[in-house]
Amino acid sequence: GALALHLPRLAAGRAVRRGPALAEEPLALWAQEGPRRLVTAVNDRAAAEIVPGTPLADALAVLPGLVTRPADPDGDDAALGSLASWCLGFTPLAAPAPPDGVLLDITGCAHLWGGEAAMLAGVAARVRRLGFTVHAAIAETAAGALALARAGRDGAVVPPGGQARAVAALPLAALRPDPVLAALAERLGLRRIGDLAAQARGPLARRLGPEALARLDEALGRRCRPIVPVRPPPPARASLDCPEPLLTAEAIATGIERLMARLCAELAARGEGVRRVTLACFRTHATV
Repeated sequence: GALALHLPRLAAGRAVRRGPALAEEPLALWAQEGPRRLVTAVNDRAAAEIVPGTPLADALAVLPGLVTRPADPDGDDAALGSLASWCLGFTPLAAPAPPDGVLLDITGCAHLWGGEAAMLAGVAARVRRLGFTVHAAIAETAAGALALARAGRDGAVVPPGGQARAVAALPLAALRPDPVLAALAERLGLRRIGDLAAQARGPLARRLGPEALARLDEALGRRCRPIVPVRPPPPARASLDCPEPLLTAEAIATGIERLMARLCAELAARGEGVRRVTLACFRTHATV
């Protein structure tokens, strides 16, 4: 099975974490697209009035007290990758699903957390304590779980064999359709994923291509694409080779100072901190 996390306010949440005072203000992030500035994300206080894609000038006219900040898509992607790495504490297979999702393969892991429902609740609660709004769902495939989470089915745990029915009832927007699929759905009056799945596959394949059909099949549970897990960098480390053994406390202290200087330089370059440091001392007869 797969557990999906959808963070609909990831970008706005990061901005609030950088400036906590923004939590009490309606906030919109914008990006330059050609000659216009378009809203790319909003927080909860602005969501009722403004949707992403609105020109920034129009958003300010609708909501004069709106606070605006430039978007940081690279930082958002990095935060998503960091969250996926953090999720490796629950399963060895976790991956970011840009722009606002994280996928966890929980096959063989759920019983360690008290079952699927308990694992879902525990993971979601911990992510919320990090300061993020999150919707979480579990299904047989990652694409199905992510579609449920994106549709706001927070806490959904789809039983075996029930994914096709659960996903078919979702709005088509849960698939994040590309412009070609969105235009086709609008022209044919397709509102739900099940409406699209009911169309003849031959014409759909010619209009959309095999990749779009594959994504539809993954969401419905007809096929499964494995999660490509994130691989966190190895822990920072420093070593000191000595031509002669260190035999006094003063020499050992000097060696530790040099090691710490190197370790701190590497940590600073990686933008990381440390909670625990392990010192390994190698004796001349090869024991540690």
